[in-house]
Amino acid sequence: VLDTIEYGTRVSNSARIKVLDRLALSRIEEFLPESSFGITGKDIAAFWENAVFLRLEPTDLARGGPLKRASADPLLDEIGSSLTALIDGLDADEREDLNEMLQSVLPDVRQIAVLRSSDNRSGHYAVTEEFAAADAKRVDQFIIPSWMLSEGTRRMTAIFALLASRPGPSLLCIEEIENGLDPIAVRKVLHYLEAAARRGVQVILTTHSPWLLDHVPLEAVQLVRRVQGDTTYTRLQDDP
Repeated sequence: VLDTIEYGTRVSNSARIKVLDRLALSRIEEFLPESSFGITGKDIAAFWENAVFLRLEPTDLARGGPLKRASADPLLDEIGSSLTALIDGLDADEREDLNEMLQSVLPDVRQIAVLRSSDNRSGHYAVTEEFAAADAKRVDQFIIPSWMLSEGTRRMTAIFALLASRPGPSLLCIEEIENGLDPIAVRKVLHYLEAAARRGVQVILTTHSPWLLDHVPLEAVQLVRRVQGDTTYTRLQDDP
């Protein structure tokens, strides 16, 4: 039941949506007849339809899977099991952007590709890396499948693939962004997320790392506490 919508709009308090979809995005236009900010119901529906919420699981990131997502599925599911489909859906320019982001952290990466199964319906992603040969006189390339990649590489691949996709997510929420990443990788990931925020992506990260907070503008930090059973949010710059 939706009683009131208050994002710069005027609607009747008696407005009701009595459908099973608790967000009722398909009918939101009916309840936004006047908007002082020029925001339409379609704008709000599109925002939430393109939102991505991540608590990436290393094991699920390593698995292959179908190469096509259902039309109602997010760009990437919460645990990252649809990463292969996301990568497979990138065009040549987007794939190159993904490669460049990975190379900025892992200079020996040459490309990322999707290896398809015989039925062409499923597959897994793999990274091609260069390694010096034992005699140090030549450089060899090896294809490393997803399940042999480190946890940090899998997580970075998922985040970078989202940032490379166009259009990308409208809202990107990532739980404990620092998990599995070394300090250099964390700074690189933050750099690309800040660039995405400047493009208009709403980025919300959670962390338990004071070190990570040293690399985020003070005004961007919200401190979350449990106080007498309730959750409070305080801007860190306002906290004595």
